[in-house]
Amino acid sequence: MNAFTRGQTILRGLVPGGGAAVRPPPSSNFVLDEVALAGREHGRKVQIFDSLSAVFPRGRNVAVLADGKLAAESLVRLMTGMERPKSGRISRNARMSWPMRFAGYLFSDCTLRENTLFLARLYGEDTRQVATFVRDLMEIGPEFDKKVSEVSQEIKKKLATTIVLAIDFDCYILDGTVAVRDDAFLDRWERVLEARLQMSDVIQITTRRRGMLGCHEMGAILKDGKLRFYATVAAALDQFVESGEDMSSIDEIEADAPAADAEGDSLI
Repeated sequence: MNAFTRGQTILRGLVPGGGAAVRPPPSSNFVLDEVALAGREHGRKVQIFDSLSAVFPRGRNVAVLADGKLAAESLVRLMTGMERPKSGRISRNARMSWPMRFAGYLFSDCTLRENTLFLARLYGEDTRQVATFVRDLMEIGPEFDKKVSEVSQEIKKKLATTIVLAIDFDCYILDGTVAVRDDAFLDRWERVLEARLQMSDVIQITTRRRGMLGCHEMGAILKDGKLRFYATVAAALDQFVESGEDMSSIDEIEADAPAADAEGDSLI
């Protein structure tokens, strides 16, 4: 199995339907119905969610403020199909992105261009347009034809967060904050995301106030395994107390151990 085939296998596992577009109804992007999920924290089995229910409305950008990294990371994994609930149902009524910081599909023996092209083919996008989009947003030159193993971690992060914006999703999932130190890149990235959001939505799940996007129209607090929605982000921030925990990237979670126990069959 070559690198491109392995990459397709990973992403088809992350995105239900292998990226096939499903047009959403006007009411919701994502629905949790009595979802239960168990996981491990500091070596102990814990109940992360117990009868968690929530509706993420279509046409609204939502900031989810979590009181701990385990709950935040678990919600990201449930949303993107990387984790199955112990019980309950999950309905994805939109073409949803993979976690925007996820870079596990990038193969070190392929160039940045090759990784970009395989994603474009997988999602039925125009390969030339996607490659141009990624190259221009990153403002990258000859390094675009270098292997992933030959470029810096900063460039890998830029590539991961840029490729996902090159794909036309109904809803983008941002896990934490964009951990890139290049302010000029971040400014370009946010302007492109803002343009995408004329037709799409974004859900950001984070444990920190710092690094929140400025486009959110409503907020939610994930605390004690429950989600409470607020009409504005400001109202949610007034009630939010940071735990002091930073979210790990999904790549790091995958490398260490599963965030939660996949028990039983889910709806997916």
